[in-house]
Amino acid sequence: MLRATKYMDLTSSVLGLGARILFHLRDTKVLPLPELFERIVGEVGPSARYNFSHAASFLFLVGRLEYDERQDIVRLLEPEVN
Repeated sequence: MLRATKYMDLTSSVLGLGARILFHLRDTKVLPLPELFERIVGEVGPSARYNFSHAASFLFLVGRLEYDERQDIVRLLEPEVN
């Protein structure tokens, strides 16, 4: 189990990277996965390499991202409003 400590860098955590992924997809809605990865790592630093896939998986599980394997792109899904 992962536990937060006072030494944890929140910008490179799963939730922090997830927020940055959503921020980058906010305007374009679609980005190639390698380009998104390079943008996040360039912005946060090398520590983002470890949690990027976890953050993307988290967003996929909660229904915010869709991955198109044929084109290798990530698409932002709008939340359903009830």
